[in-house]
Amino acid sequence: MDRNDGISLSKPPRLWYDAGLYQKGAGCEVQYGQVVRARFLARPNRFIAHAALESGETVVCHVKNTGRCRELLTPEAVVYLERAANPHRKTAYDLIAVEKGGRLINMDAQAPNRAFAEWARTFDPAAETVKPEFVFGQSRLDFCLAAMPAFPTRPRSGASGTCTS
Repeated sequence: MDRNDGISLSKPPRLWYDAGLYQKGAGCEVQYGQVVRARFLARPNRFIAHAALESGETVVCHVKNTGRCRELLTPEAVVYLERAANPHRKTAYDLIAVEKGGRLINMDAQAPNRAFAEWARTFDPAAETVKPEFVFGQSRLDFCLAAMPAFPTRPRSGASGTCTS
C-alpha cells in the first residue's frame, strides 16, 4: 500500500486496550486476521456498511458495533475491514476500526470482552475458569471468574450458579 498514514498493514493492526484503571501498565492486545484498508461510504442500517476498497471495489461489510457511531462513520473516513474466515457468509468483511483524529478507534463491540478475559487471567492467576455471558439464577453476568475446586464434584441436575459446571 502506498499511503498508510503510519499504520503498517504488513502485519494485522493490533488494537491495545489499556487496563491502567485496574492495574498500572496492564492491558492486552486484540489481533485480527486479514485486514484491508478502505473508505467508508454509507451505513444503510445498524448491521451493515458500504465501503470502497483501495482497488475501487465497493463491498458490503458487517458492522460489529450496532451503536449509531455517527461521529466516527463519516463519508470518506478511513476504515479497516477484516476478511471473514467463512467464504459463504453474506458479507465478506467485518468493519473493525476507523481512523479519527490521527487515532485508530476499534469498532468491534466484542473486543473489550475478549480483552477483559485476557486481562482477568493475568490479574487473577487463581481464576482458572473465565466464562463470558454466565447465567446466574435469573441474571446474566458479563463474566464469571472462579478457581477450580480442589475436589471437583458433579453439579446436581438443573443446578446453576457455579462457574465450574
